[in-house]
Amino acid sequence: MSQRQHSTYFRHYGELDNPSNGNGQEFEFDTNKPLLDSGVSRRTFMTVLSASMAMAAASCRRPDHKLVAAVTPTEYQIPGLPNYYTSVYQHKNAAFGLLVKAREGRPIKVDGNEKHSASLGSSSAFIQGTLLSLYDPDRIRRSRVNGGDSSTSNAASTIAGAIKSTANNGKKTAIIIDEHCSPSFLALAQAITSTNSSIQFYTLPAIVSHSALANQAVFGLDAELVPDLSKVDFILSVDNDFLGTDKNAVYYTKGFSANRKPSKENPSMNKLVSIESGFSLTGANADARMAIQPNDYSAFLSSVLVEVASLKGKAVPGGIQANPNNDHKEIAKQLVAAKSPLIMVGDHLPVRMIALGQIINQMLDVVGEGKPLSFSNKYFNSSDKIQHIANLTSDLKTGLIESVVYVEVNPEYYADANLKKLLSEKVSFAGSLSCSSHETSEKLSKVNVPTSHYLESWGDAISFDGTYSIQQPIIAPLNENSLSAQDMLMLIVSFVNPATFAGTETYYDFIRKQNPQYSSTNAWETLLRDGVANTTVSSELGNPLGYSALPLEQISLKGIIASIKPSYSFYDGSNTNNSWLQELPDPITKNTWGNLVVLNKKTADSLSIQLGEIVRVSNEKGSIELPAFIQPGVADNVITLTLGYGKTVGGNVHANVGENVYKLLSANSSLYTSVSIEKVGRKEKLATTQGHHAIERYDKPSPFDNDWQERTKDILGVQEGYVTFASLAAASNENHGHEAGEHSHHIADTLSIVPSYNYLGHRWAMAIDMSACTGCSACVIACQAENNIPSVGKKYVANSREMHWIRIDRYYREDEKGNVTTVFQPMLCQHCENAPCENVCPVAATTHSPEGLNEMTYNRCVGTRYCLNNCPYKVRRFNFLNWHKDKKTPLDLAFNPDVTVRMRGVMEKCTFCVQRLNEVKMHIKDLGRTRVHDGEAITACQQACPANAIIFGDINDPKSKVAQASKIKRGNDTQEYKEKNGAFKVLSELNVRPSITYLVKVRNTNDVPKV
Repeated sequence: MSQRQHSTYFRHYGELDNPSNGNGQEFEFDTNKPLLDSGVSRRTFMTVLSASMAMAAASCRRPDHKLVAAVTPTEYQIPGLPNYYTSVYQHKNAAFGLLVKAREGRPIKVDGNEKHSASLGSSSAFIQGTLLSLYDPDRIRRSRVNGGDSSTSNAASTIAGAIKSTANNGKKTAIIIDEHCSPSFLALAQAITSTNSSIQFYTLPAIVSHSALANQAVFGLDAELVPDLSKVDFILSVDNDFLGTDKNAVYYTKGFSANRKPSKENPSMNKLVSIESGFSLTGANADARMAIQPNDYSAFLSSVLVEVASLKGKAVPGGIQANPNNDHKEIAKQLVAAKSPLIMVGDHLPVRMIALGQIINQMLDVVGEGKPLSFSNKYFNSSDKIQHIANLTSDLKTGLIESVVYVEVNPEYYADANLKKLLSEKVSFAGSLSCSSHETSEKLSKVNVPTSHYLESWGDAISFDGTYSIQQPIIAPLNENSLSAQDMLMLIVSFVNPATFAGTETYYDFIRKQNPQYSSTNAWETLLRDGVANTTVSSELGNPLGYSALPLEQISLKGIIASIKPSYSFYDGSNTNNSWLQELPDPITKNTWGNLVVLNKKTADSLSIQLGEIVRVSNEKGSIELPAFIQPGVADNVITLTLGYGKTVGGNVHANVGENVYKLLSANSSLYTSVSIEKVGRKEKLATTQGHHAIERYDKPSPFDNDWQERTKDILGVQEGYVTFASLAAASNENHGHEAGEHSHHIADTLSIVPSYNYLGHRWAMAIDMSACTGCSACVIACQAENNIPSVGKKYVANSREMHWIRIDRYYREDEKGNVTTVFQPMLCQHCENAPCENVCPVAATTHSPEGLNEMTYNRCVGTRYCLNNCPYKVRRFNFLNWHKDKKTPLDLAFNPDVTVRMRGVMEKCTFCVQRLNEVKMHIKDLGRTRVHDGEAITACQQACPANAIIFGDINDPKSKVAQASKIKRGNDTQEYKEKNGAFKVLSELNVRPSITYLVKVRNTNDVPKV
């Protein structure tokens, strides 16, 4: 570690320890070894087979089939053409407007509604993955009463009978729900409780936010606030992963990345400083980052507050004392100097820490209407939930609650041990309403009722700024026995008290009654068509409680500290029976199919723990066993654990995947706890993709020589992997008389073994802004959903056979002090003009199109894999098995009918969503045009990206965004940098002439890298 050069980039420690095998792959076949028992080698066999298949293909014909036309066509549906519907997804109390694509009546793609304030046309990997959950074959099929199959009506009447019996006994029925932002659901709950005094609703979230209580103390507002990061030029994040695991990460990424696209002509960007103990996606994107102990958070915030107060001439609230060091003073100085700064403190931290951050924001004068932290921007129904949990616990202890109805919640999985014991021992009857079975429905409930997916149900939601949206069903329930949770509650209550919903048969009718302003058919259909409507948000403030009135809880832990975080793929454990999300690499560790014990190298060495060793993590609440993962950037004596795994009920996908980390938590925990660690004496091969498909094989004796650094430059754009904002700003005011690329190595584009082609029509190209990209992986799942990319499972991912067409290469740089900087680089097929894969295919399965695409003709491919071996970017994927063969119904309904489902032995890779390009070209032909205008052709990855880091279009159009992006200058014209502008092609010295341009990473720092 101490000998590592300051400028060395690496993807994992294995590249430094074993530079000769940097790609992390094991070669399965010896190509010269005889095939089976014959004397023919595999290479010779495939060569002969390729030639014979090429000749045989000419005589192949498709079998004849009789086609039968539909006699009565479906309304609004034209076979072969998609329909688009607006809807909304509720991620707890955060709402995201959606635009759902349907073909022949089935949803096949979920994207953001560009008119919605939170999504703005983008989405996340989590939201994209909800589509596959719709078609989950393991969803509950029939209602069950006392373990036997039953009808929905009988299940509802059984629950109603228990509610009546409970009322007759003078006790209460608790209906336990999750956080939500639906005004109609809130009104439904009020209607039920107002007419049925024995029923009471309790909110029981898996992850508790303390922000509302802190805001009530500081501002007099009992709600969670949502800052507008597009108005901020300096962000100080204290253990707040707002770009990663935050429920509103899509909106935050939009605002943050909008100010991360500087150029020499416009040298302006925000700055992010991250203080954390683990290594988060937000920390990986920070311009400056400090890894500190969780015990030090309070002292850090107090010191910054005291120093800011001193600089601003403000009074320090009573009870706050600190002794700022040089780092604290420097951060406070930068906060005060910024035009529009903001502090974001993790809402899982103790409430006093969050309050300290809000007090500092008040001192910085960034709170109020029109400012970054506006009282109008708050989550709907986001009042303090800690009291709900306390009331539920108290009522269970006193025996007030006799019956419970669980509505899409799973406390047996995520509640603390005390609450689980109370729910098990103090409740006489329990019923569960859920889309899929889970630990609570199986272990605690006598009646289980299947509920419909949100894409099958009516609903509504209010976003943080008051944007109102209707959740409309895109498809009829796949399970005819299911109702929405709200419809089921109405049915149950109708058996209890028919007068409660007299005249209102369904939840759809209830929603319409709650919105009399949309009573006319025209107004209602306009709302459904646009997907959004504006409402007025009240921002009235009450009396602040004051900082001194808050609980004194702090983080004061000893020994090894476990920092417990939500999952990037599943958040609190939702949608875990989802192969897309299980196989999505964690953006930091790149691990799939399970969670890990993540710790830094120093801590691992002190505990004699190696990569992949199974360790037991224990505290007084319980213990779990997980493999260890050595990760740079984690604070000393800290381990990070991920929630959302360890499900034991509810599906085959998540069975035996990971461990349930909730076992280590207590009620209202700040997600930190002291633990002990011991090795159990076995190892596990991790399904981590961090070493797979490496661009460069390090075949030199040492990766620290100059040649290696030059090759790294060719991958990342500049020798250090980024340009500093300080040098960029200086370069914008200087003119050294150098032309761009004057000192760079250039190979003439005409050097090729095939004649050049003159593109008269479209020539499709892409640009990716590495400065805006956060590495969130929304593009990965969007591509998978759009292009029918299979999931292969943990065993095959561990053997580097994952099939994703896009991978997010993550490069680290670690200095002598252990400080880590990170560069994310999305890598996909580069659609090379001088493509090395095309020249070696013996059957012309991969060819070049007249519009610049490197195309794959699947039914020609015979699987020689010559193209894979010849690709310098390692972006081609081979179907070793027929991954779709055993897919259960209805998972096949998720397939995009415009994209071929590939079979075993076929090579595949990115196509620039050629099916979308053809759809757009057919559409503009109907309009009488011959060319696609800029912005009309949108790839799936581009559409999903919340950072707007992906730009796609016709590079033959000089006014297109992709053509303009290739001219953006971010470099320094002096000899300080090898690259003279901010646009570069990866491995350009190979003369493959890729069609993807990368814009170099810019960091807002004064530290100029040494070359």
